[in-house]
Amino acid sequence: MYLYIKFKTMLIPYNIQYLTNEKGIKTAVQIPYNEWNNLISEYSKLKELLALKSELKLGFLDLIDVEKGKSKEVTLSEFLNEY
Repeated sequence: MYLYIKFKTMLIPYNIQYLTNEKGIKTAVQIPYNEWNNLISEYSKLKELLALKSELKLGFLDLIDVEKGKSKEVTLSEFLNEY
């Protein structure tokens, strides 16, 4: 059986085999090792992208707070020295 995973605009097929118990209930999934490595690589990239997106969202929320007067403005020098 093939599973197609959509990544950006392309579909990536994965050759999946299901392991079942004596009652025919699926208990595990097997995929070729190279495909597993590809999945792990793509997963890592997506985690990094999600972390960046979260940080950007927090930055924009901070900016909104500054515009509303709820937070103090920070100069670029102060920001860079903070990290």
